[in-house]
Amino acid sequence: MASPRGKSSQEPTRTLPERVGQLYYAHGLFCSSHPVPVISFAVAIVLLCCYPLLNLPLPGNVPQQLSGDFAVLRENRSEIGDAQLPRWFMGLPLCYVLQVVMRTAVSPWTEDLVLTDAFRAPLAEVFKLLEVIRNYQLENSSMSLSHMCLHIESAKVKSDKKMALPEYNCLALSPANLWQQDQEKFQEDSNLLGTIFTYEVRYCQ
Repeated sequence: MASPRGKSSQEPTRTLPERVGQLYYAHGLFCSSHPVPVISFAVAIVLLCCYPLLNLPLPGNVPQQLSGDFAVLRENRSEIGDAQLPRWFMGLPLCYVLQVVMRTAVSPWTEDLVLTDAFRAPLAEVFKLLEVIRNYQLENSSMSLSHMCLHIESAKVKSDKKMALPEYNCLALSPANLWQQDQEKFQEDSNLLGTIFTYEVRYCQ
């Protein structure tokens, strides 16, 4: 008597569409079983992707510029009309911000120069520029920058942070502040990049 054929234990191989269908089924089953975490995660991803859009200027928030004699503009405001003036114009400005941009380069670049020379030479010009600004005087007057600038006292900082702002002087934001506006400290600094990145890391935390 012939013995019955044994049942094969090997299951048939599933096709690719069946595998994809099984994957979608498992995904749908997981989402239906945990609706709150899945929806929260999806909303968080959407908000994270939309975050860069906050930096785009809206049509009504385009920067508005105004040039001219502010005293004349204030007196003739009714004739000019508010539609021709920026929304921020309320009369004479409370203060002025003066920005001085200086571009320097190391030329010619020889083989004996190192990477720090590309920073030391241009940064050394900052101290000269700062001295010129300090010694500036108005024509036919003895008034200098120290008579008109915003003076600040000692700034409060944490004990583990260094001071990168001037003290008891005019508020001048300059790279020279990294060396307390002292050119001798700048020349004695053997690690310029380390000093710069130390301030950057600490003040960005």
